[in-house]
Amino acid sequence: MTPDDPAAPAAHVHDVVGVGFGPANLGLAVALAEGAGPGERGVDTLFLESRPTFAWHPGLLLPDTPVRSSFLRDLVTPRTPRSRFTFINYLHEHGRLVEFINRRTVAPDRGEVADYLAWVAGLVPARVAYGSVVRGVEVLDGTPARFRVTVDAGAGSGRRGEPRRGTSRPVDPRRGDPRSGRAGSGGRVHRYLARSVVLACGSAPVLPAWAEDPALGGTMRVVHASDLVPRMAWLTRRGMVGPGFRALVVGGGQSAVETVRHLHDRGVHVTAVTAGYGYARADTGPFAHRVADAAGADAVAAAPADVRADLLARARAGLTGGVDPALLTDLHDREYRQRWSGRRQLEVLRASEVTRVGSTPAGLVEADVTDRMTGAVTTVTVDVVVCATGLRPRPVGDVLPAGVEWTVGRDHRVAADGVPVPGLFAQGAAEDPSGPGSTLLSTVATRAGEVAGALRDDLRAAAG
Repeated sequence: MTPDDPAAPAAHVHDVVGVGFGPANLGLAVALAEGAGPGERGVDTLFLESRPTFAWHPGLLLPDTPVRSSFLRDLVTPRTPRSRFTFINYLHEHGRLVEFINRRTVAPDRGEVADYLAWVAGLVPARVAYGSVVRGVEVLDGTPARFRVTVDAGAGSGRRGEPRRGTSRPVDPRRGDPRSGRAGSGGRVHRYLARSVVLACGSAPVLPAWAEDPALGGTMRVVHASDLVPRMAWLTRRGMVGPGFRALVVGGGQSAVETVRHLHDRGVHVTAVTAGYGYARADTGPFAHRVADAAGADAVAAAPADVRADLLARARAGLTGGVDPALLTDLHDREYRQRWSGRRQLEVLRASEVTRVGSTPAGLVEADVTDRMTGAVTTVTVDVVVCATGLRPRPVGDVLPAGVEWTVGRDHRVAADGVPVPGLFAQGAAEDPSGPGSTLLSTVATRAGEVAGALRDDLRAAAG
């Protein structure tokens, strides 16, 4: 029995339990903290996060990689420009505002954005149970609790999921799978009661079928780009990275080209494989983001199904499917320079796909790359294969009861078989009708404000 078990006397019921504490629910924590009216009591919130401390895509924090949106699209500015949680105030508090202005750029580096988010996580008055892996969310019939959230606490933290305000002090994860950075299980089971639940479970890596082939024998030499930084560090510590190191990078988007550049800068011989004849350019024009803004999301959600699907496909290609133009120019320049220098350290296999991967007797990776136009097969032997094949939003059904069709509305409310479940919300889920805009960091401020407002209305209605 735990303190939040319904069988326990006077079990505590939280107003809101948030599943996940990445940028989406971090933005929600800020919106709830700042949104209380005069004389209105604060919302009793608890956020459950599987990581041992706050982190934003740590495996993707390559050097010199700017984000693809303005610093003004932070966690709060589009909604509350005078907030103390703005990126501008973060720069001011760290003594870098003037120097950032002198850079004359609107796009900070990804590492600086990660530091900004961690700063907010340490400043916002939110209770966060780190190292808490949510196993399921049950919908209850009773009152005042409408939900029970079951957690494997301590799976990623030496503190066994103990809630604490603000960001937790870093702790060492228990022994787990070094390929994923996730810790092993073994924590106690906690159950929390809530009037409302907000699911923000993040994204999962998309891997080609051959990358998970048992014939590879669990090799550490095949990695998703989201784990590139820790995996390269792991290989380096074991003396596997040295002169003549070779890498195969699979993918045609931003992360693929960033990975190629990062490895090439380290002196790695890189073979890049892309299904297209070249790399597509991202739409960085002033009209591109309108479909993800609140008015655009409303209009697209209300459009006929076939029109909505077409608009979202176009938006996805422009916002998340292409490569930053400056990065494309850099890649082309690298390829061109080696043509006259004679130093062949970068090879791009266009209109191609990996059709077979296996391990060599020496423990390296052998891959067959097939030209989609001619059918010709090129076999390459490399030290590591990096799958820059994207991320997919997690469906809400991962933590909700099976046997139900779960959907998410434009108002972020979750419905079971078409009927909205009072008090249940989701951000950035696979079922979100907003398309690519639902997962962008640049839309968090607006989205968090919408969810916070809906939560307050819902809690008032539930209180009678």
